[in-house]
Amino acid sequence: MKVSDGKLKETISRSLPRERFQFALVHSLPFVRIVAFKAMKYVVSSYDSTRGLEEEATMWKFALPYSIKTTESKEFLSNLLQCLCHFLDRLSMCEAESNADSGCDVLPVVNAFVVDFLVGDVILDKGAYIGTITDKEIFGVSLLDCLLAFALQDESYSGDNTIVKKDAIFNRKRLPKEVATMNEILKALARRDVLSSLFGLLHSVWDNTREMTFQYLIKMVVACQSRKLALAAEYCDQNQRRHLLARGVYLASSPRQRESDTGARILCFLYASLPGRAEKDSFLATLVDISMDRVSSMKSTLNDITIFGKSASTKNRDGSCLPLAHGLIHAIRLCIEHDKTSRRLCSATPNNANINLNESMIEVFCKALQLSLSVVADVRDGETVDGIDEEALSDSTPLNVNTGAIGANGTFSSVSATNTEETQARLAMQRVVVRKSCLPLV
Repeated sequence: MKVSDGKLKETISRSLPRERFQFALVHSLPFVRIVAFKAMKYVVSSYDSTRGLEEEATMWKFALPYSIKTTESKEFLSNLLQCLCHFLDRLSMCEAESNADSGCDVLPVVNAFVVDFLVGDVILDKGAYIGTITDKEIFGVSLLDCLLAFALQDESYSGDNTIVKKDAIFNRKRLPKEVATMNEILKALARRDVLSSLFGLLHSVWDNTREMTFQYLIKMVVACQSRKLALAAEYCDQNQRRHLLARGVYLASSPRQRESDTGARILCFLYASLPGRAEKDSFLATLVDISMDRVSSMKSTLNDITIFGKSASTKNRDGSCLPLAHGLIHAIRLCIEHDKTSRRLCSATPNNANINLNESMIEVFCKALQLSLSVVADVRDGETVDGIDEEALSDSTPLNVNTGAIGANGTFSSVSATNTEETQARLAMQRVVVRKSCLPLV
């Protein structure tokens, strides 16, 4: 029997009145909820066929805020966002056909539902604020992924938790008013308040949140550049970007992984948002120069600080001012990976390689790796390691550190020191042996 059959509609509306169906949308079991979302189109149409989409929108506004707190699995989140995307496509198509002769350039119902409700209420007010639970953070970023892919009508922009398969909504030819509405949605996704919330999530304590947020930011920048849409002034004005650059370099220099990762991603965002190849090469060259200075300073400082009882005269005996380069090198790696992502999303051909810049990057990478291995390599006095220059094996650089200690700052903090000098030595070593010293080069 077809769903459009009047007798079936009457049976559905009698068996599932509005109140009972709304209860299914917020049921404690995720299986019941997702089935209700998938059946919403047919159930709601059985109540009043003339107001089906309007009532569906009301149901979504009722149930979606609850679902933010209850995304039990990746599969549930993916199914939920696919249901939402199909609803948005039907709503857009229906409103565009019914308002074909109206004087509005955009579709007011679709625009209000996406911009005011999904972006303003669900994402900014309820999902993507600092300090919330990880489920809300993941849901907020995944919803942004979904909206970006929907507005661009390109599944390659969708994330792991959203639309991961080809669908008819990406092949349908949209009407002019739909296209104009999608441009308005893209502008809303690049607003200052949205970007500020995303930069807040880059500082999240959850690794997955930081990674997903960064991936979305990069895709959003590529989308804006391909559509000739400007980011908020705070992120494209040169004077404002200087503050972000200082913040990124500062965080990238931290021995804490969460902070150095955040700094590296901020620097990569600044790189990705530059308009031309020349500007990007100049930015990369600046990062390479700073990294080279850091590596040289690290080598010099390691030769001066006191480590395991080998004293030397220095003003920084505890290593507290030791400059670190691992976050900056990580940022360079992210910038290179961004170029590959941008070419994939835009189906562009590779640019001509900047040979001098590439050689500079290789040089700083090799020196950083040699310096890192001189600290963490499990080598005894008098032994050598292939790939490490003799000059890197200075007398004051320890070569018998257990490789298992790399990235394990907690190991040092749990060992009690016998005197002040040893305490300073352990603190200095803890700053040197950071988990990202070698990882960005792998």
